[in-house]
Amino acid sequence: IDLALNIQDKAEIFMMRHRVNFTFYLLGIYTFFLFSKSILQSKIIAFIASMFLLLHPRLFAHGFYNCKDSIAQAIMSCALLPIFLTYKKNSIKYGIITGIICGLAISTRIPVIFLPCLFLLLILIQSYNQKKSLNFTKSSINLTGYFILSVIISVYVFWPILWAKPLISIKHVFETMNHFPWHGINYYMGNFIRGDQIPWHYIPVWIFITTPITFLIFFLIGLINTLLKLYEKQEQYFWFQIFMISGFACPISIIIFLNSTLYDGWRHVFFIYPFLVYFMSLGFSRTINWLKSKIPISKNKLIISLSFLTFVGPLINIVNLHPHQQVHYNFLAGKDPMENFEGDYWGASMRQGLEWIMKNDDRDSLTIISPEGIVATKNWSFLDKKRQKSFKYIKRRKINSTFEYENMLKYSGDYYITNFRGSKEYSHMKKALTYPFKNEVYSININNMKILAIYDLNKTSNISSQN
Repeated sequence: IDLALNIQDKAEIFMMRHRVNFTFYLLGIYTFFLFSKSILQSKIIAFIASMFLLLHPRLFAHGFYNCKDSIAQAIMSCALLPIFLTYKKNSIKYGIITGIICGLAISTRIPVIFLPCLFLLLILIQSYNQKKSLNFTKSSINLTGYFILSVIISVYVFWPILWAKPLISIKHVFETMNHFPWHGINYYMGNFIRGDQIPWHYIPVWIFITTPITFLIFFLIGLINTLLKLYEKQEQYFWFQIFMISGFACPISIIIFLNSTLYDGWRHVFFIYPFLVYFMSLGFSRTINWLKSKIPISKNKLIISLSFLTFVGPLINIVNLHPHQQVHYNFLAGKDPMENFEGDYWGASMRQGLEWIMKNDDRDSLTIISPEGIVATKNWSFLDKKRQKSFKYIKRRKINSTFEYENMLKYSGDYYITNFRGSKEYSHMKKALTYPFKNEVYSININNMKILAIYDLNKTSNISSQN
C-alpha cells in the first residue's frame, strides 16, 4: 500500500498502516455481528456481541497498530460466519470461503492452523451423525476436499515466504513454531521469567487481569450454562457449541502442553477472543431471559439497563486511558499493576515523552538515553522534521536481562526516557533515592501506574506529570 500510494514519509507510512489495521479490525467486528445474528437469531443480542468485541480497552488499542495479533483476531472473527453457514447448510460454497479465510489467518498467525483442523473434525462428525456410520456421503467428501484444497492454495497465495521453496519453508516454520527463538524476559506476577519458561497459567491469568470484569462474568455465565445444556443434550447446534468451546480451549491447552514461547501478555492468542465473546453474548442473553422471568419489566428496558451496566465501565476506561488503552488492567491486577506485570511494553507512550522534550528544550543538540532505543526511534518519526536531527539516542547496555541502573553515572547525556520494560527500575524509581530518579521532569501516570518517565541527567528540575 505504501509503495502503491507512493508514500515516502515514515510518519505517513505508520499512519497508513494504522488506518489499514483498524479497517481490518472493524471488518472483523461487522462480520462477527452477522455471525451472531445468524446463530443467536436476534439483531439486538448480535449488536451486544459486537460491542463485547469492540469495547475491550486493551484489544481496542491493539486494533490500531498491532499488524499481526489484531489482524489474526479480525480474520478469526470473519471466519466464524462461513464456518457456521457451512455447518448449518453443508454448503461447498461456504466451505471454500472458509478455507480461503483459514489460509489467510494461518499466514498471519501460524498457531491458527488449529482452526481448519477443528473445522474438518466438525464436518466429519456432522456427516457421521447424518449417516450413523463412517460411510460418508458424497457431498461431505466433496466439501472436505474443496475445503482442504482452498486452505492449501490460500496459505500459499497469502504467504510469500512459501513461493520460492514451499516444502523447505513449511518444514522450517513448523520447526520454529513450537519454540520460537526468543530469549527475552517477561515481567509476570512480580518475577522476571524467560519467554520459553512461562508457567502453565500465564495465558489464563493475563486474560483475567486485562478483560473488563463484566465481560468475564458474562463469559462464565454463558460457558457454564452451555456446558450444562450440553451435558443434558438440550443445546441447539450441539457440535457447533463444542467447536466454539474448543476454539479457545484447544489453543490454550496446546500452548501449555508444548510449553510454547510467549511474551508481551496474551497478544499471541488474541485470535481466541471472538470465541470468548460468543459465550459472553450467550451469558448476556440468558441473563436477560432469567431477569425477565423474575422482574416485571419489558425485555427492551432490561437490555438497555444491563447494557449500560456492562459497557459503561469499559467505555469510560477507553476514554480516560486515551491514547494508552494498551495498559488497561482490571482490579484483579492489583492497585498498581506495573508492580507485578508489564506496563506499556509496546512503547506507544514514547511519542508523548519525546514531544515533551522537543517542546520544553530548544537546544540544537540533545542526547537521549533509553533502554528501548528501537521503540524510541520509531516514535521519533512523528516528531517535527526540523528537530529530528537534533536528537541522538544511546541504548543502555543490558546485564543479565536487566538494565544496569546502578551505574547510570557512566552514561553521558541530557535525558533518560524509559517505559520500565524488562528492568527492575520501576520499583527502584518509586523510591526515588538515587540518581537519576530524583530528577524526574515528566511522567505519564494512568490508574496508579507510571507508564513512562523522563529524567534530567544534568540537574534536578521541577516535576511535571500527566495524570
